[in-house]
Amino acid sequence: MVDPYRGDDEASALRLQHLDAEIARKESALTEVFWERVAPVWGIPKGLDEGLAPTDARHARLEVLDRATARAKKGPPAERELPPPQPTPTGLLAKLGRAAMPCPSSAAMIQSALPDDGLGEEAEWAHRGGVVWGTRVRVDDAPVGVELARERKTGIEARIGQNSYEVGYFSTTIAPAALLTLEPEGMGQDILEMLGLSSEIELGDEQFDPVFVIKGDVATSNVFLDHEVRERLLAVNVQSLPSVNIAKGVAWISCGTLTPKVVETVLQVLVAWHRAPSPHALLHHELLDK
Repeated sequence: MVDPYRGDDEASALRLQHLDAEIARKESALTEVFWERVAPVWGIPKGLDEGLAPTDARHARLEVLDRATARAKKGPPAERELPPPQPTPTGLLAKLGRAAMPCPSSAAMIQSALPDDGLGEEAEWAHRGGVVWGTRVRVDDAPVGVELARERKTGIEARIGQNSYEVGYFSTTIAPAALLTLEPEGMGQDILEMLGLSSEIELGDEQFDPVFVIKGDVATSNVFLDHEVRERLLAVNVQSLPSVNIAKGVAWISCGTLTPKVVETVLQVLVAWHRAPSPHALLHHELLDK
């Protein structure tokens, strides 16, 4: 509908009230999960653009809400690209958290396990800050980040001469409404739960539940930890101890022991997660259709 008042800085208060009501209706049709988790990732601002005239600002807001609603209906839920890699500290700051540069043979092994057709110009950032080897690839159209770092050990392991170990970090974009972490289950987890000091999500899988501590929300676990993904994570766990962090539109898997098979299986999990739908509803359809 053409708005005869658009661009008119002297638009009547009644017209502004009408636009505000329409904005409120469209904002309320988007769920709390959308505003808490999805909007920041999709770049949806919270309010009007104060740099525009009153009427123009409201029309711009309506256009933003229409785009957000359309994407919430049809997707894609995951971003097309990963966020830019964070700059790695150099000098003294680097030495505080990292040990020496990862072994070149380990980096070569990981790169050999990556799809040949996925390497491109993005693979050029190799030795960020002198302490991290990394690359970006596409695997079945999913953006995948790969980093290899040598972490410092602390405690008794450091005192007996085992000063560092290599860790691989693998990431992709996922539906921003997802929230989940997985850690290998330690010996004290059952005791902590008995004391009420810790709780976890149980999937009812006798093979999987005793291996990982699952936290986050149940809806995400139902979508992101289907049978096939659980089987793959268990396969990785035979050779490595994977940890998972899913939040803010990005899924990370870290592994302390790396082999070509581990890398291949981790990539398969990330591709599945990149394609996964939103675990939470993003729209109140009954409000949208009013």
